[in-house]
This record gives sequence, C-alpha cells and structure tokens, in this order.
Amino acid sequence: MVNDLILLIFQLFILPLPAPHALEITTLIRLCEALNINAGAVRTAVSRLKKQGFFSAKKTGLSSRYTITPKAIMAREFYNKKIFIGEDVYYNWKREWWLLSFAFEQAQEKQRGQLRSLLKKMDFGCLHRGVWLKPVDPYLWLDQALENQGFNKHVHIFTTKITHIEKAQQLAQHLWELGKIAQQFAEYQELLRAKIADYPHWDDQACFIRHIKLFKEFADPLINNPLLPPQLFPKDWPGTTYRELFKRVNDRLALKSQRFVKSVIEAG
Repeated sequence: MVNDLILLIFQLFILPLPAPHALEITTLIRLCEALNINAGAVRTAVSRLKKQGFFSAKKTGLSSRYTITPKAIMAREFYNKKIFIGEDVYYNWKREWWLLSFAFEQAQEKQRGQLRSLLKKMDFGCLHRGVWLKPVDPYLWLDQALENQGFNKHVHIFTTKITHIEKAQQLAQHLWELGKIAQQFAEYQELLRAKIADYPHWDDQACFIRHIKLFKEFADPLINNPLLPPQLFPKDWPGTTYRELFKRVNDRLALKSQRFVKSVIEAG
C-alpha cells in the first residue's frame, strides 16, 4: 500500500514539475507524514521499489535523490488511460476484436493463472476456457505485453470482426457484466459528491490528503470498468458521468495540493 502511495505522489505531483523529477528521502518522508505514514515505512517502501525496478537513485553529495523509472511510468499509464481517457481511446474503432487462445501443460497451472490475471487486467473477457476476447485497442501493444511476461509462445492471437452492433452489445453485456458495474458507478457517484461538499474550507494540506484519497478510494470504479468502445455500452452509461465528475474533482484539488507539495520541497 505504501509503495502505491509513493508512486501516486510522484505521478500526481512530482512528474508535472520541471525536471529533475526527483526527491530526497527526507522530503518524501515529510510528504508521507501528512498521510500518517512513518519514516520507517517510507524507507522500506523505497527500498522495495528500487528492487522491483520502479525507483532509481542518484547520489548528489552526501544525499541521494529518488525518482520513478520508465517502467513505473508505463505501469501507471495503463491506469491513467482508464481513469482520464476511458472509451475515447476507441474513437476510430472499426468493430475489430482480438480473439486470443492459449494452452498450457497440466504442470503449468501457475503460469495459466498468471496469464488469466494479465488478460483480466488488460480488459479481456473470457468467452470459453482458454479463449478470450477484447475489442482491438490501438494503444495496447498486446504482442509486447505478452512477450514481456514470457507468454508469447503459449498464445495465439487472431483478429475478427463482429459487424452487427446489437450482437456485439449483447456479447459485451455477457462478458463484462455491465449491469453490476453500472450499479457500482451510481453508488460511488453519490459518495464522491458527499465527500467534496465542504471543499471551499480545505487548506492546502487538506487538499493534498484528499487528492491522494480521491485516487485511493474513488478510482476503483474507473479501473474496474472495462475499456470498451462507447458503442458497446448501454445508452446513458454512468461511467461517462462518473469519469467527468472524477476529473472535475481532480482539477479542483490540484491547485492547492500542488502548492502544498511545492512548499514542502522548497522547505528542504
């Protein structure tokens, strides 16, 4: 959890600043203290992130400055796409689908489970055992993603078309249980509106805390929402309204929370 919070701090507040996008550990600790995370937990998380290849350190004099790596930025880009762009990535969809099939030996059950988890993360829907579907996403480098995880030799990828949009809509409803997701959007929208009712009274630090909480508590519906062409969603899809609300709240909190982060950095 602390790992995710640190990556989120860099994504929201450090990367938008002028280069270099790096912090001393003491500065990062002070930012995390506002979130009730102690120094020991921060140091442990930074060490873990370095081992995982998400963090790098550069020595400057007696201290080190830390920044997130391209690997970490790429990992966050997937979530940014789901949160901020959504179905707009399919603005020029030609009704093409990826049909993916795979086969493993019985002794490779662990690898099969790992591939299924990866496919779910990439918003594939399971049609049958070992057969998965997803509308072709122009921003997803599918071959590279599978090769990076060592799955390319187990997988066959085909491209197909479903020309009747009604059949495609029925398939989407079945594969991704869109009714349940719509209900989640409705519930979270009411909660989010209630959370920001007293926004004008928040100071810079309060906005920083709530900005982080916005992503930790209210981004899940957008992340869990499958990234599909807008034609496949029911009319008046609540995910679109929720994303617009989320973006408005994000923009509203950004000025004061960014100001708080700058003040901590400048304090040295």
